[in-house]
Amino acid sequence: MAQFACAAFGAMFADVAFSAEPAQTSAGVIEEIVVTSRREEEQIQNVPVSVSAFTQQDLQRLAPYTLADMDGLMPNVSIQQQTAGPGMGAIFIRGIGSADVEKTTPPQVGVVVDGIFMATNTGQLIDMFDVDQMEVNRGPQGVLYGKNTTGGTIVVRRSQPQFNDFDAKMSVEGGTYNEEIYKGKVNIPLVTDTLALKLAGMSDKRDGVYQDTTRQTDDGNVDYKTYSASLKWQPMQELTATVWYDNIDDTGNYGVPNSPLISGKQPFKTQANLKQPVKYNVDEWGMNIQYDLGFGTLESITGFVDSKDITQQDFDNSTLATVAIPLPQLHTLRNQDLSQTSEELRLSGDLVSNVRYTVGALYYNTSLDFRQGTNQVLQLPLAGFLPPGFPPPPPGTPCSAFGLHPNPIPAVGDALCQTDGIGSYQRTNQQDLSKALYAALNWQVFDQLEWSVGARRIQQSIDWHGAYYDAAIPPGSIAPPTGASGGVLAPFPINSDNNWDKTIFESTLTYNFAEDHMVYARFSQGFRSGGFSNRGNDPQYISFDPENANAGEIGTKNEFFDHRVQLNITEFYTVVQDTQFGSILTTNGVPPGTNTIVNNAGGDVKTWGTEVQAAWLINDLFSIVATYGYQDNKVDKFSISTERVPFTPDGSGCNPVTFGGPCPNTTLGGESLARAPKYNYSVQGIYQQNFGPYNVSLSVVAHGQDDSILVGGATAAAVITQKAYTLVDMRAAVQWNMEDNHNLRLSLIGKNLDDKQYITEALPLGNGGFEGWGAPRTWALELQYQM
Repeated sequence: MAQFACAAFGAMFADVAFSAEPAQTSAGVIEEIVVTSRREEEQIQNVPVSVSAFTQQDLQRLAPYTLADMDGLMPNVSIQQQTAGPGMGAIFIRGIGSADVEKTTPPQVGVVVDGIFMATNTGQLIDMFDVDQMEVNRGPQGVLYGKNTTGGTIVVRRSQPQFNDFDAKMSVEGGTYNEEIYKGKVNIPLVTDTLALKLAGMSDKRDGVYQDTTRQTDDGNVDYKTYSASLKWQPMQELTATVWYDNIDDTGNYGVPNSPLISGKQPFKTQANLKQPVKYNVDEWGMNIQYDLGFGTLESITGFVDSKDITQQDFDNSTLATVAIPLPQLHTLRNQDLSQTSEELRLSGDLVSNVRYTVGALYYNTSLDFRQGTNQVLQLPLAGFLPPGFPPPPPGTPCSAFGLHPNPIPAVGDALCQTDGIGSYQRTNQQDLSKALYAALNWQVFDQLEWSVGARRIQQSIDWHGAYYDAAIPPGSIAPPTGASGGVLAPFPINSDNNWDKTIFESTLTYNFAEDHMVYARFSQGFRSGGFSNRGNDPQYISFDPENANAGEIGTKNEFFDHRVQLNITEFYTVVQDTQFGSILTTNGVPPGTNTIVNNAGGDVKTWGTEVQAAWLINDLFSIVATYGYQDNKVDKFSISTERVPFTPDGSGCNPVTFGGPCPNTTLGGESLARAPKYNYSVQGIYQQNFGPYNVSLSVVAHGQDDSILVGGATAAAVITQKAYTLVDMRAAVQWNMEDNHNLRLSLIGKNLDDKQYITEALPLGNGGFEGWGAPRTWALELQYQM
């Protein structure tokens, strides 16, 4: 705490909320960026929120393919890939986030695209094609953005149609692993000052980065297509309406293959004996209407999203010739349909000359239809299959004496016995309805002082139905079943519902103590919804409660030397109560092989730290951007039943029957949180110069982090860590500026230039499970023409 207190004093002279890169104006100063962190347009250096922003020019230099490529470029922000689903995000801000794959487990960082909130972690790692601006707001954003934003929000805006300028842009890119990317965008003015159409599309293909040593093929490929159309209409000065349609067709399985933990460190090697195809299709319709009423602006944001994803996965990533206990085989086929309907109305304006207001209402409804077929094989020493009290078999008893199979490895044989394939089929339906009312006031008390307050009332109700069915597995088959072949398995079906109400608040004081220098103090709250564990198979542990966050931060934003230097620093302290955490228990033959319980921690989770961002426009040719994040955390120790967390060496929970009495409690907490490295940093050097009609630019960025826990920590026994590492990326470009604003650009893009090997995900299952690796070194050449 002493370190925190000292840093807090330092924060009185700087905050964290400015442009990620120093865009230069003709006057040779750092250009201000307009953000919407408070749901209205404001200059970023005037916003009392810890926010980073990336403009279209910034993103051009960084050349990200998906949101995951922005990992490490902001203080205390981690954006990584998770398995078991397409574009599955594991996004953490200030140590708060979620890496759960289930759509019934809410995220803690909200991803908002064109005003529409993404309901689940699936698809969060959006492609960065046609992105006009990206903002990352750190800390709870519950009042203005709603539930499931206890860590913060990532707000993305794609480019909009322009009324009077025809514009077209097309590019082709080729690179490592036979990469082929084609992009195109055209803006068509239809009626002067009134109507415009924008069309855009992209195709991205790349071979797999994994080698499957069992199936003798590469795996983890990219095969992604997207197209969109948007129409903007302004029939009168006061009214603007934009309607759009987006489609995503993703049949690549990048992020799904992994390396088996039982085989030790084997980067980009898998032993999976099951093909792992993925299909992901999204249709989205959106509409934004803004009407100037004179006394305020009324805005309506309507969204309809229909997504379907199918993922077949080899979770053991090996064959039966393994000593993994208890699951040498865990094969699943997950088929999910999610529909989402949302409507937000917001009115903002001036209440009086020095008081601005925002009031709004939100309706948000999702419907989930989930199906999963599972084919598992159980492996244990022979005695592990016998019921309690059964006499132990004599030494040398073969597995076949009990209808089991010996391990295929000759040196192991009858020392480990295996079952036939055990099949199950799961069907889950969930309806999730949320409603909210919110209001905020910004009062300019006098020229230097502003006071902002806000509140939001949240109402949520969930109806959940789940059942497991028997599913026959043909002898020798490794494929998961596609449907049920028998009746419902006890203790299912389960029908349940729950509802929650919560009012949250925020308040901010901002003081401009000199021109281009301000300090602020902010208090904010967040609410993460409760729900039901989709992978649970024990009725008494299916549901879980909401979690609540209270956060305080102080900071300042500063510009020096005629707007050529920015220095922003923030100090924060967050307390999360009733933190949700998942425990994956093996179930030794009970379908589907694991039981995931979402628990609520009995102790508070406290996180605190420092965030620094600096930008220096050295001269007309060179500029530097640097970021640094420090965070620490403490989880109060708490007692929890061993029925709810892994208890035995094979990863199962305590069973009162086999234990011979009531199960004991165990103590968790006191350790660090997962995905919360003590520090992360980035340093970017930017060079650009004109030579007649040619512009030459070079951007090199190094970003790294401290040791990090990926799985386990304060709320689990098994711990998997990643050592500190640094990645280096670059982009060099030459652009030929022709007449009539046409240009031709050739870019060389390099990622992970040192070819560092690091893991971004892991899942222990007994002494087995898997780990997944971050992207290896890649190179690409891009040719773009704009007219």
